[in-house]
Amino acid sequence: MAHNNTTHNINNNYSVEIIVDPDISGGAGSIVKYSSETNSPFYEMKIIPPSLGVPLFAGNIKIDMIDSHWSYITNLHPYGSTSCTPHPTPHGTSSQITHDYMFGPGGTSCYVAPEFYNGSYDFQGPYTFTNDAYVNGDFLTDANPVTWSKIHLIEVYNNDVGVLENDNLSPEIVENEKTWNTWNTSKSTITISPEPAYLKAFVFVVYDPNIDIGYGNNIVIDLDIDEVQPVVGCMDSNAINGSYDPNATINDATMCQYPAPEYSITISPQNYPTFLDSTGTYTSVFLNSQHVLANTASNIYINIDSGGHYKTLENTYQAGDVVNELVTIDIIPIIPNYVFGSSAQFEAVYDFPVISNPPATNGGPNANISQTSGYFQDPSSWGDAKNNLTASSIRFLNLDHSIEPSYEVPTYDEDGNPIFNYGGYSLWCNQADPTGFQPTMEVFFGTGGNTIFTVDPSGNELEIETSSIYLKEYYYALSNPELFLNTGYEWFPYKLELGIQLDFIMPAHNVDIKLDLDHNTENQGDPNWTPPGGN
Repeated sequence: MAHNNTTHNINNNYSVEIIVDPDISGGAGSIVKYSSETNSPFYEMKIIPPSLGVPLFAGNIKIDMIDSHWSYITNLHPYGSTSCTPHPTPHGTSSQITHDYMFGPGGTSCYVAPEFYNGSYDFQGPYTFTNDAYVNGDFLTDANPVTWSKIHLIEVYNNDVGVLENDNLSPEIVENEKTWNTWNTSKSTITISPEPAYLKAFVFVVYDPNIDIGYGNNIVIDLDIDEVQPVVGCMDSNAINGSYDPNATINDATMCQYPAPEYSITISPQNYPTFLDSTGTYTSVFLNSQHVLANTASNIYINIDSGGHYKTLENTYQAGDVVNELVTIDIIPIIPNYVFGSSAQFEAVYDFPVISNPPATNGGPNANISQTSGYFQDPSSWGDAKNNLTASSIRFLNLDHSIEPSYEVPTYDEDGNPIFNYGGYSLWCNQADPTGFQPTMEVFFGTGGNTIFTVDPSGNELEIETSSIYLKEYYYALSNPELFLNTGYEWFPYKLELGIQLDFIMPAHNVDIKLDLDHNTENQGDPNWTPPGGN
């Protein structure tokens, strides 16, 4: 037996075993083998990669420029009648060449009748090459005494304990290759070296019946074996910049390029689902409402979405991007769970308990409070109205904390002077409060830029820079029917608009800006007005 030599082309990824049969008559020295049923002669040969781990796949081989097809019949296969296809490979790499294949016939999950398709999958074989056109055509008229009629090609593997898988398959044992029980995970584990150790080819030979080959003559079968090499590339369709290669069969993740991650920005309460706190002076009527008792909250409400956020910005940002957006959030009074003399539910917007004295009114049923020197207000002039939501009653407790605490308290303009870029003086107060200034419809926090202190996803402190933070009061027109339902709207706003002008560099993570807001009425109708921060 002289079949240990190989031939290798430097352009190829493999060597091919050279088979030499010293006695083609099938004598004692012959290495020819015969199929188990039809006694057809064939030879075995190997196609060998240069080393273990080099991808050499049976599905990528062409012989004499002929493509192969899968040899598989479902209802004849010991793999089981529920599988419509041959065994998958341990390496999981699809062939670079598409192959004709057949689903069925038979099997509980396959087609009853054969269904033929064309595709590229990671099957270990057998792959069958047929040379019928030549055998039944030109072969009969040329001078070549021998050729091949068909070739079965199958992948042989080293399992994890060093035993070869598929090496014992042969037409000599089972002629019908469609029934070969190739390797599967129930037989062994192949993880250390999942690429084929080699490919085994079973070459069936046929002799020209019209030519007497005689004895002592040398005859040769030359096989042109070519590999369509697998394409190594990025196989992730989510990759960008043309780095994804739809033709690749071996993945190289280093060739994938991805867009820079986009991060989101949300605005949330400081302690979700805890409601906002309050530190101001409240009347017994307000404190005894079921709403306050249930939520230990203040007279402010901000809508929260299903994710626990006040707002989620539509824009997303990459790390290093400049975030420059104006975020606006509506703040409204709560609706207590008690009734104002009827079955209707009204917002906690209370009117002044002052009897109207025409013509010294603004058209509503009640009058505003009278000016009182020394920042003293008669309790009867305010009543429950001191519980109302106003711009000056909001405190921003995590704004520039420990750096400039005064920024947590709004000023009636950016510079301490009444500059009315929006509206004018608030309708609810007609004189200076303990700050020495008369409240305005727009208030500001700090001077220029401020820092909101929040936390990053890891719980570490995160500073969010802003270029401006303001609150605006919104009032109903005197003709609005809401004033007839709730007379408190004559003097007090129906909502506040919190505006935060973000101006920061986006970090490499999502940002959740926590707002720690407080409803504080110490400058709003307290019968014993004191400077902010006093008792």
